[in-house]
Amino acid sequence: MQLHIGLIHYPIYDRNKSIVATTITHFDVHDIARVCRSYGVVKYHIVHPSESQLMFVARLQDHWAAGQGKAFNPLRAEAMKIISLAKNIEDIKSQEGIDKVYATSAKNHVNFPCLSFQDIRSLKSQSEQKILIIFGTGSGLTPEIFSKCDGLIEPIVGFEGSDFRHLSVRSAVAIVLDRIHRS
Repeated sequence: MQLHIGLIHYPIYDRNKSIVATTITHFDVHDIARVCRSYGVVKYHIVHPSESQLMFVARLQDHWAAGQGKAFNPLRAEAMKIISLAKNIEDIKSQEGIDKVYATSAKNHVNFPCLSFQDIRSLKSQSEQKILIIFGTGSGLTPEIFSKCDGLIEPIVGFEGSDFRHLSVRSAVAIVLDRIHRS
């Protein structure tokens, strides 16, 4: 399986359930790229409709790809190579030949096909498919995004009995990738 990760910034819910575009943060760029590189992700796609937001990421990539950034931290430069920029999921699917798209959510969604981490591990070992797993920013993905997906990956649950599910997206990506790669 060729695994791709997508970080969606629009359309996203804010705390008031309004649909917004969230701002790209340099922490999400750096930290998620490093986690993706550590777990063998083919590409980390940062998705935003704003050209200026995508240019921000391109400037970060340039900084770490050459000059002072690369000299200061060559490992970060290596991780930043897997970042790809896109305006929407459709662009990623067409450019990369993605076969399946799975969303993540902190909430349970009824009437939506849900795969366990074990299901994704099985796909990994049995398939040459290109799979995109998408994560939302802000307060979560909208129904418009879910409608473009083939299924949902089970929510991350902490310790038994806890209903607290408020992780940073950076933490969620790390946990999901680790659970997918554990047998």
